[in-house]
Amino acid sequence: MHALYKQKYPDHPVKYKFYLKYMQENFSLSFGRKQIDVCALCEELKIKLKNPHLNDNAKRVYQADIELHKRQANKFYKKIQKVETKCKNDPKVYGIAFDYMQNLPLPHIPVQEVFYLRQLWIYEFCIYDMKTGKSVFYSYCEGVANRGTNEVGTFVLDYIKNNIGNDAEELHLAAEQNNNIKKIEYYIPKRGHSFLPNDRMFGTAKRHIRKNDRISTPAEYEA
Repeated sequence: MHALYKQKYPDHPVKYKFYLKYMQENFSLSFGRKQIDVCALCEELKIKLKNPHLNDNAKRVYQADIELHKRQANKFYKKIQKVETKCKNDPKVYGIAFDYMQNLPLPHIPVQEVFYLRQLWIYEFCIYDMKTGKSVFYSYCEGVANRGTNEVGTFVLDYIKNNIGNDAEELHLAAEQNNNIKKIEYYIPKRGHSFLPNDRMFGTAKRHIRKNDRISTPAEYEA
């Protein structure tokens, strides 16, 4: 909108910050990024609240459900932040977050007919290390293995064996253990509010993929 304003009124230039502040204070508009991967329960409750036939009691119940749901989701995020801080400050505490990225099609090419064909799926399993802030991706195609508990356990165990120090006494967000670890904590977020540190890595990977309009092999996804 600011760019359109500058095109229409080139003789009255204003800075973006001033334009944004003026629009927010004088117009009933909201600015923000397009929402993706929103919570199904949040959307369901919001739609119910918009029902003009709801009585006041029902509205209060739905509003209370939304507030409780969001508090539970925020509790998970705060816990993850607390664990990250603890991992960085205590040499004997480790934490990992792991999740699958959205499936990647192969080939990834701008050809219209591809939309109607059965493509090969590439699976990307990401493990984020809360101590180092770095991530490791395990990539494989659907013909090699599934996306089940066996695969998840294999990747997590491999990462622990190769990246978790022998001095570890406390491990967060892990499905396996070694003899030295005295405590394991596993956190499960509220459904629809499962934004993990891995998702930042997924965003970086997707930006890289969007820069390439032709991908024909699994190795090109990993490049």
